Amino acid sequence: MKKTLLFTLLAIFAFNCKKDNAKPAQVSNIIIKTAPTKVDYFNGDALDLSGLVVTLEFNNGSSTNVNFSDFEAKGISTSIANGTVLTAPVSVNITHTESNNATSQLIGVTDIEVTSISVKTPPAKINYVAGEILDLSGLIIVLSRNNNTSEEVPLSAFANQGINLTPIN
Repeated sequence: MKKTLLFTLLAIFAFNCKKDNAKPAQVSNIIIKTAPTKVDYFNGDALDLSGLVVTLEFNNGSSTNVNFSDFEAKGISTSIANGTVLTAPVSVNITHTESNNATSQLIGVTDIEVTSISVKTPPAKINYVAGEILDLSGLIIVLSRNNNTSEEVPLSAFANQGINLTPIN
């Protein structure tokens, strides 16, 4: 009876030791499950990685999804910090630090360009007789840009905006 009890205790101890020695699953791959909400920017916009979700795949066949807000807690870093002002297209590298597995997300950046010019307020004087001096006082134009913004520009600010007149005021 004592031998049976001793054998049972040794078997339980050995079985429990094997569980304690089991290695935790290691990250074997990282993939982008959901791209950030915004991947196309205009020059000067700040990077916003919200909406980004990656999947960590483990060597035991399991996987887990990680939201951008949980990256730091899960040991995931990005090569470009959230909020960085962008001036050119970039590839944001996303790395699981411990395993050194990585993936990347392309981010497009477009230059801001004027797409149209319109007159908001014409000059105070619009009718002339031959030989009179051109006076564009009061002229205000509107510059519309490809980033869906517009700007009113008075005559006095034309040079600062790179606007040239022909004929000259």
